[in-house]
Formats: sequence, structure tokens, C-alpha cells
Amino acid sequence: MGVTTMTDYWFSLLFMWLLIFKGCIAPVSIHQLAQRPITTSKGKIRGVLVEFPRESQLRTVEGYFGIPFASGSLRFMPPSEVIMHSKFVKEANDSLACPQIKWRDRLFAGSEKPKGSQIHFYRIMQSTNRQHESCLFLNIFVPPRGKSPIDPISKLNAMKDDNEFVDWLIDKVSYCV
Repeated sequence: MGVTTMTDYWFSLLFMWLLIFKGCIAPVSIHQLAQRPITTSKGKIRGVLVEFPRESQLRTVEGYFGIPFASGSLRFMPPSEVIMHSKFVKEANDSLACPQIKWRDRLFAGSEKPKGSQIHFYRIMQSTNRQHESCLFLNIFVPPRGKSPIDPISKLNAMKDDNEFVDWLIDKVSYCV
């Protein structure tokens, strides 16, 4: 696997996990800054510890909000350098979703997917209600450093489920377009 392919793979995987987190309806609380800033090629960023309600069974994660990955007003222009803000943390709110197709019930027409998968998919799609073309920022959620989020067996099962869902979704996307 080449560098570009590997990078594309990790960005795709990150995108899917972001969708999963954004599909979560549980209210979250932010109490403190993450332990250490992360140094990137564009400067330092510091996340916040994001805690979910106990009943959600989600673990605390570090959230990095509003990280710019491109500059606006350059549509159909050559790429330019992204300038990082000198702030450690931007306001902790979700960035707007990029404009995309509004999925309708026809996506599940004649589907044999379990009802739970359909409910999960609709939760994810609710997060795309706030759309804008200025969507050049990432919200990234990662486990706190030094802590294993889940045991390896559960992790493999979750990845298998995610892969099956992505394969199914790709089939449906080609159907809708």
C-alpha cells in the first residue's frame, strides 16, 4: 500500500468514526483541557476531555474541534497553505456538515438490514441537517493517551460490523446516485 493509499484509508476510517460519534444523541460534557498539546506541522493544538453520560456506555475521549484542513474562497483554485490559529482550542462546538445528498426512505426500500442498523443510520443522517459550504474544519475524537479503549476481540468485531455496513452503504449510494 502506497503512502497516498494508506493516507486515504486512514482518512476514510476517521471519517466513518466521526460519523459514528456524531450519530450519538447522548448529551456530552466538557470539563477540562486534554493533558498535553499535540504538535502538528502547522502548530500546536490542545483538545478537551469529552465525557458522555454513564448510560451511553461510551468512554471519555479527547476532542479536537475546528481544526482547519483547507482555506475557503479558493474554489477551483490551486491548493494553498492552511494557517493554524495560535489558539490551543477553538470553541467546542460541532463544525457544519458539508452539503450532501439528503438520504430518504428509498435507501432502505426492500432492505434486509436489521431495524437497529436503520435506526443508527437515521441518527447519523440527523447530524447533516446543519450544512454549509464553509465546512473546512475537522472535529476529531481520540481515546485519551495511554488508555486502551476496548479489548482486542471487541475491537475486531466492531471493525467487522463497520466494514459490513460500509460495504452495504456503498451499494446503496450507487443505487441512489
